[in-house]
Amino acid sequence: MDNEILDRYIKSLDSKYDEKEKLIVQNTGKTNINIIHTSIHKTYTNAHNILYSIRYANCLLQQKNRYTKKIDDIIKKVLALQQNNPLKDYYGLWPIYLEEPIFEMPKPDFNFAAFIQNSLLSIYKNFYDILPKDILYSIESACCAASTFIVNRNIALNTSHIVVLECYCCVLSGELFSHPEFVNYGMQKFESFMHFVLSHGDFMDFNSPTYSYQMASSLGSILKNI
Repeated sequence: MDNEILDRYIKSLDSKYDEKEKLIVQNTGKTNINIIHTSIHKTYTNAHNILYSIRYANCLLQQKNRYTKKIDDIIKKVLALQQNNPLKDYYGLWPIYLEEPIFEMPKPDFNFAAFIQNSLLSIYKNFYDILPKDILYSIESACCAASTFIVNRNIALNTSHIVVLECYCCVLSGELFSHPEFVNYGMQKFESFMHFVLSHGDFMDFNSPTYSYQMASSLGSILKNI
């Protein structure tokens, strides 16, 4: 990310950071949320967004290139909010908001396993040398749990931007953390996806500008990191 853009993005979130909860606060007006997955707007005017928070931590690392207490606080808080009990439903998934745990959501957003894992993988891969050992281990555990969720989910091939992102997350997690089953799943899924797209001559799902950017970004990450 360009330094000027990075600085502007961080500045836009600095004032939204809650020192007490160690997370970014988001306004929950209906235009800002997906009401299919959350009813947070019915109870809270503002709530703590987990995905925005881990992206903020990643950007702070890129800006400062050093590990600070603030970054440590955010990463630990985000990791603690993952469903990390393999005996419970949604193992490997995160909720969207601190205030609305997974089991209270109208329809948990399964995409959040890959969304948050993507940022964690970026942090792990790009800042391995400056991360504390306990954080490295915790990120590894979280990414493996998220990959397990993705494999069990086995998303349909017609959800292009998420298929590509999940393939990337599984393959990179498998390579970084020595889990060949994740690599195999991601590679086979991506090959199936390419055959699916070619057989139809186009992507078969709705692709908004946001979705198109997400898919392009994930394809770029595959070319760069795998």
